[in-house]
Amino acid sequence: MKDLIREELRVWAVNALSTVHPQFSGMPACPYASKAIVSDKVDIESGFGWGYSNIQRTSRNFPKDKSIVIHYELSPSMTAKEMHEDLDRLNSEKKFSRRNLWFIGFHPDDPDPEFIDDEEECTPLVDEPYALIFIQRLTELDDASRQLEAKRYYLRAHPEEIEHLLKRRLAREEYDNGNGTQESN
Repeated sequence: MKDLIREELRVWAVNALSTVHPQFSGMPACPYASKAIVSDKVDIESGFGWGYSNIQRTSRNFPKDKSIVIHYELSPSMTAKEMHEDLDRLNSEKKFSRRNLWFIGFHPDDPDPEFIDDEEECTPLVDEPYALIFIQRLTELDDASRQLEAKRYYLRAHPEEIEHLLKRRLAREEYDNGNGTQESN
């Protein structure tokens, strides 16, 4: 299953997320996704674990040679709202930002982005719905968002996206101001 999900994510990154769109000032939805996957900077892991224990384990042992670790959960039992609230809570816990990590999630019940036509660009390889949690280095994610901001990428962003961006910027600022430690649990 892990290989099928890896391939589906690769196809999604190369075909859907790399397509330019006017919503992003003529840039792709995610200009860095394809490069990260094809350059082997992405690791895929199964399951979130009880109380997100697998996510927390990965955050304690984040691989030095990867930029992103993606956990997938087949047929998730939590709702999209519950998952996003949990990720907001994890992102607000200082122990993760002090480890230079940030969480982003995608749930099968999230509304489809208007700028991606999955039917046209991606044929599903996995029959079961699954949720994704991306664990990324806070500094890399923030540096990339600053580059995109300079190119007016966020000009048409939804207010909720800007709110998440500002929370991440604040966490980065705290990290840069000396709170970046390898704090244990």
